Amino acid sequence: MIARRLVTRGGELVLEGVEAGQRGVVIVAIAQYSERAHGPGEAQARVRCVTPTRRSTLPWRRGGARQQMTRMTDTSEAPRERYAWVMRALCLVLLAACSTPAPPPPKPVVEPVRAAAPQPEAGGPSWVGVRIDEQAVRVTQVIKGAPADKAGLQIGDQILSIDGAPIASGAAFVERVRGTKNGDTLAVVVVRGGGKITFKIRVEPRPESIAQSSLIGKPAPAFEAATLAGPFSSKLADLRGHVVIVDFWATWCGPCAMTIPRLKILHDKFAGSGLRIVGLSSEDPATIREFVTRAAMTYTIGHDADDKISSAYLREGIPMFVVIDKAGIVRHVIVGANMDAVEAAIPALL
Repeated sequence: MIARRLVTRGGELVLEGVEAGQRGVVIVAIAQYSERAHGPGEAQARVRCVTPTRRSTLPWRRGGARQQMTRMTDTSEAPRERYAWVMRALCLVLLAACSTPAPPPPKPVVEPVRAAAPQPEAGGPSWVGVRIDEQAVRVTQVIKGAPADKAGLQIGDQILSIDGAPIASGAAFVERVRGTKNGDTLAVVVVRGGGKITFKIRVEPRPESIAQSSLIGKPAPAFEAATLAGPFSSKLADLRGHVVIVDFWATWCGPCAMTIPRLKILHDKFAGSGLRIVGLSSEDPATIREFVTRAAMTYTIGHDADDKISSAYLREGIPMFVVIDKAGIVRHVIVGANMDAVEAAIPALL
């Protein structure tokens, strides 16, 4: 804002039309005026900046003004003409400073528009429900009820191509399937018995838990493990008529170790009522026996050679618990160290 007038009123220096925020530039002028109006050592002047909307007054401190002016010019001995010229020069500097326009207001910050992140396909990634040997590109497992099973794929089929494109590895097969939209159909060519067969497989969303969707409500896959410790058999057929907890575990698994005390309590409490617990590990038998002795495990422990039983039960991690009723039907699949869920499932089945 431009200063409109510079006047003196009753011992004050009044600047009309000056931004109040620019008062600091007039300190030297105030000191000069104060010395002139009131004499040395009596700096009582005040500066008042008057704007159309605001009045503000800055009192000038007693003393110190004379010292400040002395550094600039020796007013005690300068003639009054020199004194007046200094005053005029300071006023011109003051008017120039007050004429500086206020900076423009900052521009509002506009947040950039971000594109929405792509959403995963409803129901999970594409899936046909087979396991493929990486090198031979041969089917090693077909999950019951999965798209591949419905189409007729069998264990031992060798994958040649999908929709005419050669498949050179198990990873290439998985990548091709996952790149297909759910509901689309793939033409899969396999070698079986020396001849080529083409299967039309309709891709479906992968279940959140393959083990739960494939096992619950169906007969438990038969197994027979070498018994390493415990009072009962590790053969499922021998346990018919009992409620069975199959525990897939390992000696190096921390969460598995956390479940052992509560499994021991379950065994001690319900073994007499028909509960059987079978822990299965594929580790070296000597390592398993040493751990069982150290942990004082009281229930049955078996050896799952080459993870064959784990594969049949579609193990998704460890620990994983499969609860089987007296008729041999899978009732619960619990992945993780959720012993509350395991304990809650048993009383109703006994």
